[in-house]
Amino acid sequence: MTAAPLRRDLQVSPLSGNRDCVIVDDIGGRFARVKRSVWEQVRGQAIDANSRPTDAQTLGAIPSVADGPLWQQAVDAGWTESRPVRAAGAAWSLLSIRIPVASIDPIARCLVRWSDLVFAPRAILFWIAAAIAGLIMIVVRWESWAGSIPTLSAYLQSLEPLSVAAIFMITKSVHELGHATACRRLGSRCGVAGIWMLCLMPCPYVDVTEVWRQPNAMRRAAVMASGMIAEGVLCVIAIWAWILSGAAEVQLAAMNIVLVCGVSTILFNANPLMRYDGYFILSDLVDSTNLRGEARRAWQRFLIEPVTRWRFLGRRSWAMLAYHGASAVYRMTLVIAIAAMLLGIADRWGAWRLVASIMALSVVRAIGRRLKGGWAMWNGAGRWNAVSTLRRRGLLLAVIACLIVGMCAPFPRYRHANGVLRCEDAHSIYLPAEGTVEEVTAYVGDQVVRGQRLARVSDPELSLEIASTRGRARVLEHRSRAARLASLQSDRSFGSAMNQNRHAARSQTHAPESQWDVLDAATRAVAAKQDELNRREQKLDVLATTDGVILPSGDLPLTQKDLHQNPIHLFPGVGQPADDRYSWCRIASSDRLQLSMSMDAIDQHDVQVGCKVRFRVPGHASTVFESRISAVSPLHATDSTADPDSASENSNEIDPRVYQAVCDVPESIGVSIDSLPRWEGVRCEAVVHLPPQPLWEDLWQMARDLFGV
Repeated sequence: MTAAPLRRDLQVSPLSGNRDCVIVDDIGGRFARVKRSVWEQVRGQAIDANSRPTDAQTLGAIPSVADGPLWQQAVDAGWTESRPVRAAGAAWSLLSIRIPVASIDPIARCLVRWSDLVFAPRAILFWIAAAIAGLIMIVVRWESWAGSIPTLSAYLQSLEPLSVAAIFMITKSVHELGHATACRRLGSRCGVAGIWMLCLMPCPYVDVTEVWRQPNAMRRAAVMASGMIAEGVLCVIAIWAWILSGAAEVQLAAMNIVLVCGVSTILFNANPLMRYDGYFILSDLVDSTNLRGEARRAWQRFLIEPVTRWRFLGRRSWAMLAYHGASAVYRMTLVIAIAAMLLGIADRWGAWRLVASIMALSVVRAIGRRLKGGWAMWNGAGRWNAVSTLRRRGLLLAVIACLIVGMCAPFPRYRHANGVLRCEDAHSIYLPAEGTVEEVTAYVGDQVVRGQRLARVSDPELSLEIASTRGRARVLEHRSRAARLASLQSDRSFGSAMNQNRHAARSQTHAPESQWDVLDAATRAVAAKQDELNRREQKLDVLATTDGVILPSGDLPLTQKDLHQNPIHLFPGVGQPADDRYSWCRIASSDRLQLSMSMDAIDQHDVQVGCKVRFRVPGHASTVFESRISAVSPLHATDSTADPDSASENSNEIDPRVYQAVCDVPESIGVSIDSLPRWEGVRCEAVVHLPPQPLWEDLWQMARDLFGV
């Protein structure tokens, strides 16, 4: 194969020591540092046959590498006049868009004068010591740190998307300014800065490719690591803000910054499996102009080479094979995680179907490319031409078999759920339907006995009705006594006037007797009314129905103001109207706790009694408790219109269709009945283990949801 000529516009700048040189591509805006011997070898193979000197002694004996990996790297770098063949649309993606804005060099010049606070050797030692001291303090206060994690999750969910994006942009801007400042600090010019839309998330970026002109590998690595150092300094400041601050909002914001700076730096920037800072540092250390491309070619060679020649691959090829496998697995896992995250965000915004459609098109496109490559492999086209039919077709069938097994094998499934600790044996206490709370004699946490009065409710209307009924009873009693006297007098007059007209006597005695019967019936009715009013009056005294500890109502959540009261007052309180629609308080008769979890309706048929649950409890963050679901409530729709004010305040807790799953909390948690009020209502994060299910069923269900079937 004849090597294509090198581009004549490339600039070669030798470095100190005359061992290395920098290849400058002004058109592509790229730099590359290579060994001088490697560049001479590539340049010698690029000489056209017509322009090659005939004197072999002048040129020297240069082995042909036009078909080797070294020349392929030069083609991939764009150094030759023949461009590499790329798949259509492979160089541009909606998930990775760079938008250049302006040069960052003037800002980097201004920041250099303050850079000693971060990048000076003494400053680095100081920040390392501060980080170690901060980590020791976190270990000492680990219960408080770990106990804040469920609160942090709720805090992050309560943030607006713009707030999350702003925090991410600020931390990553500090990262990129660290690159620019370190680059300018070492004397190299900074390039353009802009916005990089990575997976639809805006990220700042800075072009510091001129740092490859630096002759020392440690200086180049320092510039690549400077962004991580700047984020590390910000992380240390956030750790000490959490340690020194007593405000909950400040501590949660500090934990958010630590999460963004720490996790993103470990998963992306410092990770050599991604094309970020760690990748370029590793590429420089192993003298590779394109580490990922070299690893991919090593993998292709591994597949194509006969098995008998694998022992001649060399240690570098085996290392590249390991890197390629680890990088492929990591990137695939990261893509799946990012896709799940985007689907979750889109579901919250009501755009799940749109995002799922875009992802489905991307998956179909990727599958199409793989099918095209598999067809070429089956027919022996391209680089598979020299491979035997048995080997390439057997390899392809093995890959297909692995895919089928992977799709049909049952995989464990998990669902994250938010749970609330509730007392298992709790008796609800209700106030009367009408009246005003006049007196409260018990508070949350008090020990009570059966029959003890907890509160007194006054009902003026009932009092007036009782007084009126008592007056009517006295009037009836007086009239009934008068009727009896009149009846006795009529009996005496009947004996003295025996010889008179009997009809006249009967007419005289008929009226008192009939009036007596009427008054007697009225008296009995009033007495029954009095008994009913007395029962209603007795209900105005709210009594304990069992022995135990007073707990707040499970129907009405406590406000932050109520939680900071000591003791915690019950609602409604003194002077407030009574209401029997919600329980006023509860009395716990035992120390057994339950975890009540809100589950999504999509998992209604999967979450069953007996499913395993793993959860953490604040105060025992280092321990993972295990239990099993003991009961599942029927599916119901949440009524968000019943209380629009509370719906707006707790909009993140309202689901259109939810149901509850309950599991028992193990007794090993060590909760006494006296401490139940402190545990009642505590929020926990739980993981529910669903029955295993093949992957194809999940994909089929997702497709049905996408098309609305």
